[in-house]
Amino acid sequence: MKRFVILLLLACMVIGLVPAVPVTVSADDAPVLSTDKLVYQEGEPIMVTAFGSERDWCGIYAADQATPGTHSAIRYYYVHRTDGFPSGTAVDIRNAFRRDHSRPALINIPVGEYKIYLCANDGYDVLGEVSIQVVPREKEIIPDEVPGDPASAVYASANAGKGRADGTVTITAGSYLPHSYKLWWANADGPIEGYSEMDTVICAGPTTTLKVTPYTLIPQGADRILVYAANGDHVSEKYVEAMLPEGAGNYSLGDTVRELQVLSDVHLTTDRGHAYNKHFEMALEEIKKLSPSSAGIFVNGDIVNNGAAAEYSQLQSILKRQAEGLPPVHIGIGNHEYFANGAGDTQQVDRFLTGTKNDSETIYFDRWVDGMHFIFLASEGVEDYAYLSEAQLKWVDELLDKDAETGAPVFVFLHQGIIDTVAGTFGYQGWHGIFQGMELSEILKDHPNVVLFSGHSHWTLESDGSFKAADDKLPTILNSAATSYLWDDYANVTQVGVPGSQGYYIYMYDDCIVFRGREFTEGKWVGSAQFIQPLAGYGEEEETTEAETVPVTEPDTAGDATTEVVSGADTASGTGTEAVDGGDKGCASVLASGAVIGLLTALAAAFVMRRRK
Repeated sequence: MKRFVILLLLACMVIGLVPAVPVTVSADDAPVLSTDKLVYQEGEPIMVTAFGSERDWCGIYAADQATPGTHSAIRYYYVHRTDGFPSGTAVDIRNAFRRDHSRPALINIPVGEYKIYLCANDGYDVLGEVSIQVVPREKEIIPDEVPGDPASAVYASANAGKGRADGTVTITAGSYLPHSYKLWWANADGPIEGYSEMDTVICAGPTTTLKVTPYTLIPQGADRILVYAANGDHVSEKYVEAMLPEGAGNYSLGDTVRELQVLSDVHLTTDRGHAYNKHFEMALEEIKKLSPSSAGIFVNGDIVNNGAAAEYSQLQSILKRQAEGLPPVHIGIGNHEYFANGAGDTQQVDRFLTGTKNDSETIYFDRWVDGMHFIFLASEGVEDYAYLSEAQLKWVDELLDKDAETGAPVFVFLHQGIIDTVAGTFGYQGWHGIFQGMELSEILKDHPNVVLFSGHSHWTLESDGSFKAADDKLPTILNSAATSYLWDDYANVTQVGVPGSQGYYIYMYDDCIVFRGREFTEGKWVGSAQFIQPLAGYGEEEETTEAETVPVTEPDTAGDATTEVVSGADTASGTGTEAVDGGDKGCASVLASGAVIGLLTALAAAFVMRRRK
């Protein structure tokens, strides 16, 4: 949730400050163009609804250069697509594809006057237009004072089984409402060592309820959730405890069968001292310490920042320095590999294959590593959207059909994500992008044994929707974040990245997979990104358990836990391989029967990214 909820709060705060007057323009009885209002605050979604045929398009222009065909649109999208982008869908034109590269300052639609046009049949015949204004955003007001203590917190289990955190946390406010609540996994000694904050939730009133992401794994040893009230950086002196069901954090997954890591969006530059380069090297060093038996490190695209030969040289230099104890590193292609001063597709592909020392003749390839199958899909075009040829789609379909005979997990990587699946791919965020998304989805839906990793967006692992469990439409999908820099919904408004470097440690057991989100710069497990995926069988259901709590005095160690950096040696035993005395054996004891998660609700329609010349 976190900053996405903050963004929603901001929107709520400005209701009534800006007139919301819909404007509609029509040409005869055919296409119609409308916006939800005339005046927008900076960063606020500009919702446009346009009706038309497949090649009709809608673009936004600065008022001083608002002539389609004479000047370039800042952003634009095609009004109708047969692949699921229907005419008449409201879309945020701030996130539409392409922009006027000659005026980069306009990319994010800053304060100013604009015109939005609906044009016919991929040409410049204007069917409708609307004039809008963007004004400075009202600042969010957060009280400076230390908030009052929360009154109580109750955890209710969703009958998912020991180890699973599926359920809700209901928080009751104290004497007055704080801005938000901060939650931590804990036991009687305080927050669980080596974990970052579990979640932040905006106060919704006298009672606030957080729904924990299904398939979230409770850290071993945790038996409660600490809840603090917060106003900005000010945190309440006392907390309340939401008690977990007895024994919920006392379990064993058995022995680890295999380990591996998934990274994404490394963005190496030509500067060895650049933060992106340092983050990547830091991640490699940590992996060698925490996972000396790793089967491999798998990078989901954008290994370099601008597709330059010198950046690939930096890659090889880093791998050489870290060679001792480093597991094999497998690298897929992203959109940044196609950058480099206008170099052609063929040159950039050759540079990628050579620079990564990839022994494949094509940019899409598969690998068998320690008995596990890994498939790298790849965009075959230079657009931000991924283009998957018919040959590539047929190739992966045939591979997955063969894998289906065994039912063993198959790890699939594609830099760009399928719309409305995981954090960073939701339509309103504007960072999804596969031209053949529906075709790929049709292939994947028949293969529930697939685990798909989605990069490109840099969305933090703390973001709402970072994990999507398999259902009857798509397999398990994870947002793979980024090691270079991070992003989230709030950053989409401010255009300021989130500091940090994240990726996944993956642990294979006989009957389940555990995905553990890691923050490399802090040396901590991401409290809200610990997930478990069953492979075969489920355990017994447990009864719903609730436990109401009262405020208690904060232990002396609680404040320190929020900033403590744990060394690799200290956290090595927290990889999920250590049995807890008295715990049940195997993943089957952690998993219980229950409904599988439905598809995440579509928040907006897809934008079809094509170059407007």
